[in-house]
Amino acid sequence: KVADIGCGTGILTLAAKHLWPDAFVIGGDMDAPSVDTAIENAVKNKMATLPFVTAAGTQHEDILNNAPYDLIIANILAAPLIELAPEMCEAMAKDGRMILSGLLIRQEDEVIAAYEAQGLKCIDRINRDEWSALTLAR
Repeated sequence: KVADIGCGTGILTLAAKHLWPDAFVIGGDMDAPSVDTAIENAVKNKMATLPFVTAAGTQHEDILNNAPYDLIIANILAAPLIELAPEMCEAMAKDGRMILSGLLIRQEDEVIAAYEAQGLKCIDRINRDEWSALTLAR
């Protein structure tokens, strides 16, 4: 199971479904117009049944009822990543992984600390220019 938190236009949700066609994949975003765009993109890519929901973080019954997730992806800014740490960690399977991006390299320590406080550890990072992507696990 895969959850894309803050899915925006749905590109990562669509990519996850393409990589794992038999997996349950869901995308959620707090911005309703972004969710509409994600749905349009799913239709254009012949993935019309892919669920997208308007949700603040994981706070939607379709996201909560399908937890725990083997993979949670979130490409959002550092402040929301930090704020969402407790609920995203709660939604992750015990042996799951989380990939966080959308943060600057100078924000890594603060974001990692928020997830370490929830029992996760950073197992990999990719830095490009000023941007960072973190992979976390329990």
